[in-house]
Amino acid sequence: MKNAVLIGLTFLLAGEASAQAPRRRIGFSGYVDGDFSTAFGSDLSNPAHTTGLEADLTTTVTFSPRLSAFLYTTLNDGAVPSQGAGNTWDDLNFDGVAVHWRYTRATTVMMGDLTSGSGYFSYYRNKRTAAIVGEERVRGAGFRNGGLQVHTGVSQDSTGNTENWSTYVEWKRPINSVMTWMPSVRYTAGMDGAWPFELGVTFEGRFEQQLRVNAHFGMNYWNNDRDAGTVVLIEPSYTYDRYSLSATLFYNDKGEVPAPNSVRQTVTGAFLDDLLIYVEPGYTLDQTFAVGLPLEFHNARLTTGRDESVWVVPTLYVYPAKGAEWTVWAKVIKPVLSGSEGYPDYGAGSEIIFRF
Repeated sequence: MKNAVLIGLTFLLAGEASAQAPRRRIGFSGYVDGDFSTAFGSDLSNPAHTTGLEADLTTTVTFSPRLSAFLYTTLNDGAVPSQGAGNTWDDLNFDGVAVHWRYTRATTVMMGDLTSGSGYFSYYRNKRTAAIVGEERVRGAGFRNGGLQVHTGVSQDSTGNTENWSTYVEWKRPINSVMTWMPSVRYTAGMDGAWPFELGVTFEGRFEQQLRVNAHFGMNYWNNDRDAGTVVLIEPSYTYDRYSLSATLFYNDKGEVPAPNSVRQTVTGAFLDDLLIYVEPGYTLDQTFAVGLPLEFHNARLTTGRDESVWVVPTLYVYPAKGAEWTVWAKVIKPVLSGSEGYPDYGAGSEIIFRF
């Protein structure tokens, strides 16, 4: 009888200890952005259809309130919108793993695959692209303490070389309750004949609740044989009642001999325009529907002066639920050619975005 009681107590205590031990939790979050677009050309006789997809899935394993692990997977079929690769379907790819350890109340230590960048666009065609210090992932370690964040580790360049060592530092500092500024810098070591250096400053401000301004300035250096790039990105937005106005001014001086680390589109790797001016007046019909009329000027290469175009893109926005957005648009692109008039190109498309 005594042995039976002891055995019972042992199982009871073991069960209580197991119940009190922290349990691992697994969660999923993600972002999906898919579209199709049709280029009708100038005479509407030969339409060409293209699809694009950007999907990010993060699996989070919480070991304790102080320790979490993240597994990143992606699907990329070009960039969205209207820059898809046209494959429609894409394989699910491993995109990194990281561990975050809250070492103290103020300091978090990060290990694994760490992503950094600054000066991200609000402009719809370059969303998720960092204009000032380009987005890059390193396998290494870093920490975050208040507004200071540091990443350092092995990086991979466009040729797949992983012998480079990259260090990124940003410091986000409040000016007051509605304004902040943030310097950021990255240096990459290990490249023969090159010393890639990127530097940026970001300002974010809100004025009278209706006007928001994000302003970024950056430069990059490769070596003395390449032109040091200079980048300016200013994106104000204004809302009043149901009316809104968004704008982008992007100036990208790549020079006659652009450095390989000049700012690029994050997904496709393509160089960005040298000059972009975008203005979109909008009107909110109700909680579900809104309309906008983007008006844009693009110049892909300021040094040639022959890559200019004017865009008009009437757009319908549909918000069926929180975290979900459906966009339908049409566009007219009018080339501006030196010494002659180019015929306009026509297009249309649809895009769906949801977060979970």
